[in-house]
Amino acid sequence: TQSRGLPLRIIVGSPSSLMYLSEERPDPACVPDTDQGHLWSCSSFSIPSREHDCDSRWNKYFVGLGGLHDGASSEGHLKHDINQYLRRSINTTSSSILSKEIRDRWATKDVRFLFGEWDTWHCNVGACSNDCEFMLTGKNRLQRGLNYMSHLQREFPDSQPLWGVFQHGHNFRGAYSSHHFTTWAMPYDNKGYSVMDRQVVDAGGSKGTYVDGYHAAWECMEKCESIAGCNSFTYNPYWGYCYLKDKC
Repeated sequence: TQSRGLPLRIIVGSPSSLMYLSEERPDPACVPDTDQGHLWSCSSFSIPSREHDCDSRWNKYFVGLGGLHDGASSEGHLKHDINQYLRRSINTTSSSILSKEIRDRWATKDVRFLFGEWDTWHCNVGACSNDCEFMLTGKNRLQRGLNYMSHLQREFPDSQPLWGVFQHGHNFRGAYSSHHFTTWAMPYDNKGYSVMDRQVVDAGGSKGTYVDGYHAAWECMEKCESIAGCNSFTYNPYWGYCYLKDKC
């Protein structure tokens, strides 16, 4: 994906709902009421039966590609505006051609997903939409996200989705301070540094403390590189604090 000649990367954090690119949905076994953890995956998809098609709403936009064809909604409605945009971009009134073009374009995009490991509140308690068509995709945000990753793997077997899990709930700071986000949004050369698990060690004397705002890991690395005698640093990814040390 390019925008004015520059590569464009889209990072989506803990979405409450996701738009499916086919008419298939996770089978009931893939949407249990209980949380199954961050290693969950779904291997069974099918078109919902009549008794489970949410009064024919299961594939309507925003949860699917249905209802985006010409005349599906009146002027002033969001779907009407989207339809007009798509017609100018794709130049068709056919819903089947429109769906195929959207799928083909999706396959060219660099879209990555972040999910909170603890983002598991059941949607029936108000954590996310519990409308029928959304509940077909999962009972909590984490489950919906992981089911969608399985959906993308099924739809695009030659282009597997990129996604990561961070140790937090539905929390923007947890997402933006995660290792996945910082490396995706701000890639850097680690210049030979090794990342160690959190542990109690003698890190030596201080060569500088930076707690005046959020610093990406690569910024801490550059600060250490610029200070004589700095051989390592400890890093708090949640707050973006750097603590430079003289021991390695």
